[in-house]
Amino acid sequence: MVCLPLPSLLLPLRLSLSLLLCSFISTMPSSEGFAAAPPTAGPSTTTTAGPPTHLAVVVHGLAGRPEDLSYLREAITKQGNGRILALCAASNLDKTKDGVRAGGERLAAEVRQVVAAHPSLRAISFIGNSLGGVYSRYAISLLWQPQSKTILGLKPITFMSIATPH
Repeated sequence: MVCLPLPSLLLPLRLSLSLLLCSFISTMPSSEGFAAAPPTAGPSTTTTAGPPTHLAVVVHGLAGRPEDLSYLREAITKQGNGRILALCAASNLDKTKDGVRAGGERLAAEVRQVVAAHPSLRAISFIGNSLGGVYSRYAISLLWQPQSKTILGLKPITFMSIATPH
């Protein structure tokens, strides 16, 4: 069963996601070039500072779709000024009922493909909603490289779970 938010519930959801975004952006170390420049007053002038250096993997929950968290993806992308590649993972679309192992393995394979396609990446973060947080934890365990303390050679910055049953 999929429950869609009523229009009256949408504003608090967007506000919660806005607060979440502020928390996410503030945890990224700007001294290493992963974080976006602080917002400026006046009209928006989005400039791209080069290829993305930070991958933010956003993972939906049970019976969810990547579009469920598109607001968060768009906000991260906007705040990142082109330096953050926000990926709404699609590998578990219509496949969330075959277990954490299968979902985590699919997510890990999708992340491997994205990292291979973007050699400019230096850092990675995961944001998982509900079951997406559990999938993220499992995928991280598969992608973790203990010798270098990295995830696929990328510096881990943030793991954030929203309503995840840990």
